[in-house]
Amino acid sequence: WGPGRLRRRRRGPRSADSELRRRMHTGPALANLVESSGATSVEPAAAWGAAERVIWHANVQGLRSSTAELVGRIRMCERRPDVLCLKETFLNKTIGEVPIEGYEQIARLDREIGEVAITRGGVVVYAACAISGQVTLIEKSVEAERLWLLIHTERGPVMLGARYRRPEAETATIASGVVERERLRSQALGTLLVGDINVHHESWLKFSTGVKQGGEDMRCAAAEMGLVQLVDKPTHRAKHARKAHLLDWTLSNSDGVKVEVLPKLQTTMCWCLRRRCLSQLL
Repeated sequence: WGPGRLRRRRRGPRSADSELRRRMHTGPALANLVESSGATSVEPAAAWGAAERVIWHANVQGLRSSTAELVGRIRMCERRPDVLCLKETFLNKTIGEVPIEGYEQIARLDREIGEVAITRGGVVVYAACAISGQVTLIEKSVEAERLWLLIHTERGPVMLGARYRRPEAETATIASGVVERERLRSQALGTLLVGDINVHHESWLKFSTGVKQGGEDMRCAAAEMGLVQLVDKPTHRAKHARKAHLLDWTLSNSDGVKVEVLPKLQTTMCWCLRRRCLSQLL
């Protein structure tokens, strides 16, 4: 290599950080991003009426212990999520609101005292501060860990259902979900259901083990509601398991919803799902 000649850069294996940024379509390094605790850290409010909305769904397995990593992941994103649907929060009524930078809590449903594994479960939904007034709670289910919300857009409201169903749970809550959705769906022009459902049905879903009763009941429920399950990659790998399973779902009645499975949070065994809800939803 003589003077004036350019040296070719040697390309080695990607680092974990660079690979994460590549897969998440991120911009510059975290240190170069604007830090803010308010609406200035998210997309402007006008963007909420634009063609694309982004919803993240993740099983955090303890919200308080996962908040720092979750905020870091959001900061690194080129397009930050508008709505966060988080499951297995491990919260109860003795714990106050858990703040997330740039977001406001819209609704939260903890597992009630006296239920199985009280230290587990729970669902919470956050919206970016800039558009938090456009995401409203419709109902907290009394039958299951399930929240129903409306996302108000320029073209009309979309119903969002967020659900956690513990493994090997009874199947009656699947049927009650159909009843709830039927009663509420007249308030919206489209439906988007996200959840950690924990069922198996290998002839219907990819990455399942066998066919369980909950899986068959869920298949029938989706057909009855006219919804299509869109996730086509595994979302959970248990410790020492031979293969990963598809346990976290997105169900919708629109072709305009696209789903991407992101790298898992390091504090959990679950992947994060990114939903790109396009205007075709309406």
